[in-house]
Formats: sequence, C-alpha cells, structure tokens
Amino acid sequence: MEIKKTTIEGLLILEPRLFKDSRGYFTEIYHKLKLAEHQITYEFLQDNQSRSTYGVIRGLHFQKAPYGQTKLIRVLEGNIFDVAVDIRPESATYGQWFGLELSAENHLQLLVPAGLPMVSQYFLSMQQSSINAMLITILNRMLVSVTMILISKLTGGLIWIRLLFQTRTEIFQI
Repeated sequence: MEIKKTTIEGLLILEPRLFKDSRGYFTEIYHKLKLAEHQITYEFLQDNQSRSTYGVIRGLHFQKAPYGQTKLIRVLEGNIFDVAVDIRPESATYGQWFGLELSAENHLQLLVPAGLPMVSQYFLSMQQSSINAMLITILNRMLVSVTMILISKLTGGLIWIRLLFQTRTEIFQI
C-alpha cells in the first residue's frame, strides 16, 4: 500500500496494491500491522455504508473532541469528489481544503484522522449511483470505517455553499 501526504497535515491518501488477472482483482484495503509501520495505528469500531444518487452533496461533517472520529473512506461503486476542510483555528492550514476523486476504479482511500477533530468532510456523488463506504471496525470488510461511535449531540457541520460566498473568517464563525 502506498501512503501519500496531502496539503493538510494528517490527512492521507491510501493507495492499495491491486493484483489483477482474467478473473478480476484482489486488493488488501486494510492491514493493521502494515499501516502501523507508517505510524497509522487507529482501531476502527464501526463500518458505515451510504448510497447516494447523482448530484447529491453530503455535508461538511465532524464530531467534536474528545470523541472525534477517524474515517477511512473508499468507494465501492461509482465515484465521488471527496473534500476535507481544515477548520482548526490554531492550524497552519486553517481555512484550506483538499479534495480528490475516489472511485471504484481508482481504489483510492482517504484517511481523515480524529487527531484533526475539526476537519470537515463532504462528498459529491458524480455518477447515477455511488456507494460510499467508511471503515469503523477491524473487520475484513472495509467500507467507511470510523474509530469512534457516533454521538449525535457532538456532531456538527458547515453549509458548504457558504464557502463560496463568505470570507474565511465568516465561514469558521458559524
């Protein structure tokens, strides 16, 4: 697995190695020991899966400290444009965002760490049907996995359209 840094500290792109042949492919999307060699030592507690129709934009969501969620995000069907925004006032990258396409074809994964509890994440469904998976447990199936159970009263979000029309200071005073 290749691990790439992004412009936001702690936000990583994971690119699994694919083994292809005439039958299809095999890939290892999570290996606790191999990731630990790169100081990635999260323990996932829950897997989530969502399905979105074409053009759907889903939130800029986060869960507040001390119960922040590390998310490992990959797409099983279709493609999305996934974005993380640094909303930590003390951060050198405060107000900056990073985005990339995650798809069933490119097999890329985005690791959004809880160590950045104020990094919001959203995605835009770019095909008629996208299944977005998040990894949250140490199971062999990986979708959208998170390291902390959802605690609704500690969740928050930003209205993404405000990012287009407001100044940096106004956005993060929501």
